[in-house]
Amino acid sequence: MSLHRTISAIAASVAALMVAIIAVPGASAASTFPDVPTGTPFEAEITWLADQGISTGYADGTFRPDAAITRDAMAAFMYRLAGKPVFTAPARSPFEDVTPQSAFYKEIAWLASTGVTTGYADGTFRPFESVTRDAMAAFMYRLAGKPAYTAPARSPFEDVTPRSAFFTEISWLAAAGVTTGWSDGTYRPFRTIARDAMAAFMFRFDRRVGVGIGGPTDPGSVTACNDGKDNDGDGWTDWQNDLGCYGPGDGAETAGTRAQEAGWTTYDKPSAGTVYYVSSSTGSDANDGLSPATAFATIEKGFERYRRDGQYNDYVLLKRGDAFTVGALPWHRYAGLSEDQPFVVATYGESTARPVLTATGGLTVLGDLDHRAFHGLDFYFRDADPSSPTFDTEATGTGLSFYGNTEDMLIEDVRVRYGHLNIQSAGGDDDEHMDGIAVRRSAVAYSWNAKSWTDDPCISGKTQGMYIARVRRLTIEDSYFLHNGWGEEVPGRGCANMFNHNIYAMGIWDSTIRGNTFLHGSSMGLKLSAFGEAESAAEGTAPRVISNVVIEDNFFSDSELGISMGGNGSDPYRFRDNVVRGNVFSEMGSDNATGRSFQWGVELRDNDGALVEDNLFVSSPWYTNAFAVKVAASTNRDIVIDGNLFYDWPTNDVVISGEGDYQDVSVTDNTVVKTDAVSAIGNSRTCLVSTESRNVAETTFSGNQYSAPGTDWFCAGGAREDLGWWTANREPDARLFTGDFVDPTRTLTTYGARLGHASESATEAAILGASRLEWRDAYLGSRVAQYVKDGFALE
Repeated sequence: MSLHRTISAIAASVAALMVAIIAVPGASAASTFPDVPTGTPFEAEITWLADQGISTGYADGTFRPDAAITRDAMAAFMYRLAGKPVFTAPARSPFEDVTPQSAFYKEIAWLASTGVTTGYADGTFRPFESVTRDAMAAFMYRLAGKPAYTAPARSPFEDVTPRSAFFTEISWLAAAGVTTGWSDGTYRPFRTIARDAMAAFMFRFDRRVGVGIGGPTDPGSVTACNDGKDNDGDGWTDWQNDLGCYGPGDGAETAGTRAQEAGWTTYDKPSAGTVYYVSSSTGSDANDGLSPATAFATIEKGFERYRRDGQYNDYVLLKRGDAFTVGALPWHRYAGLSEDQPFVVATYGESTARPVLTATGGLTVLGDLDHRAFHGLDFYFRDADPSSPTFDTEATGTGLSFYGNTEDMLIEDVRVRYGHLNIQSAGGDDDEHMDGIAVRRSAVAYSWNAKSWTDDPCISGKTQGMYIARVRRLTIEDSYFLHNGWGEEVPGRGCANMFNHNIYAMGIWDSTIRGNTFLHGSSMGLKLSAFGEAESAAEGTAPRVISNVVIEDNFFSDSELGISMGGNGSDPYRFRDNVVRGNVFSEMGSDNATGRSFQWGVELRDNDGALVEDNLFVSSPWYTNAFAVKVAASTNRDIVIDGNLFYDWPTNDVVISGEGDYQDVSVTDNTVVKTDAVSAIGNSRTCLVSTESRNVAETTFSGNQYSAPGTDWFCAGGAREDLGWWTANREPDARLFTGDFVDPTRTLTTYGARLGHASESATEAAILGASRLEWRDAYLGSRVAQYVKDGFALE
């Protein structure tokens, strides 16, 4: 695996936790279990486990501390540790050897639905097998929500190496203080876990980490957010009204960090502002709007009362389940007081469904407005929906746009349908840009444009799912981008074209794009566009470079190109110090939406300091016009392609191509595998690596593994060569790959089937329908990506 990693902020906070003094609960005066007398190792932790209802022991009253924990019991323990989340077990089991009648069936099915377990390659769970210490580390890491963590170059244990299975998970467990290992410096990864040790692990996990997968608890579990009381004395009660609750399973009405709030942003009552309520179903504009019982009826009235000078942090809350028709958004000039006291538009009410804001045209919010947050809203551009009775092709290509030089804006749990989401600076000199913009756990779907600007109806108007221009510190995470840039429902109009993508970003820096799902884009999943100093000066605009952008743990599928960091401009080195890490590209090109019959993974052009590591390019054996990673003609230097897996990409896996200035390109520790499935497309141009003679001198190949049908796997300067020639002339330490993968057939379709969805489209609909109060972490792009990655673990 790659060592080109940096320690993340999350890892730093985990390390900080290690120095905290965590009190161990005292054992009760009388032993909970007769076989756990006073003085027994982990007596206090076992007692805590019983007090929390995580373990009830055996029918004879014993705990049996030395017995090994089995996988079915582990599922039950974890389900209870998570607070018994609301979950309806599917009628069909996700595992061959577990039935709806099996003990702990619900708990095992829940564990599978969250991605905490994926089972074995043969489709079994093996409920009666003992849990080993390495598998336990993996379970707990996933239960924590797979926190961002960079494994160290040197292992914390003598018997675990960076190439060991679950090395990251074991190292994280040590960094979090959940395990200290044995006194001899070992971890003993293959040793089974005894029940007393499991009690200790769970206690430390609860105190130091906490469950990260989220979800409301079982209705029978009473929490501060569903007990009918105003626990924090702010006048708000429970999740229906208290913005400090992420849902009924939240244990405190006060707002906490996202790590404490199952990944959601929560708020206490404003300290320097007023809360206004709006309900189209029960309100009246004759009311004062100061309580749910006296809500306004219209959004316009709700904002009429808002203090506009930026000296207050008022909230406007829309009732969930209500429907509003909006022709404009009266949000102009409304800024918050500070980063800690923002202007908030959010929701309230008994319903779990977002309020729907049906737009009769494009919605644009102008101005340099700071410190704002928008939560839980559903924007529906009705007239662009072909199934709507008011459908009008001239109404397509519109959407929700924020235009200005805003600082500090959050868009969370927001859905935009049949319209785009634009986040665009007003432009100008280098100092004029947006800053600190976050889009989290949101969705943009079916944005398209039928207004033709050429004689060809399929070269339709340009529109994206999300368009971004000149933003510093942009975060896009855990969000969903589906079927943007084309409208296939209307023959001859709104056809897919090369200009439209799920996301088009022009000029972003110091930014992160993490854990998202990109499906069915017209052309690309993620298009990054940059213009350098010379060409920007010629246009009279500020440079629009892409720099210090991390793109990690996303899932890409269906579109003809995954990520482009090149094109459009011609200035050298417009892309600087960017990272593409841990993403999965699966079934790329399968839509063939533009009819061009190609599939590309990651394209690099004019890059200075790019790292492409630990990605999977898999299961896409469609077309002969294909590459997985391409360093394209132009200027490229300090490019590292490391630790990636290429599996059944039909033609070129790694391409170093064309004329240009290349410096210090390295291709290291990758695994490149093709099976007979690729041969079946009849492609005579299949190359594991393709290089141009001019640039190969600046490229270093080292430590890569290769396997494919036939013998001539390498294309070098127009000639085809075999592995013997390659090791003699290009890569002395190249190796033949001889391993077997656990389950290389995993896709979004098989993942959805494990969650109980009958088809990929059903899975997509379920993800699009997810919201904060109807949420499953299993729908996160990082979870889908990890499921596929686990299938490509070596047996």
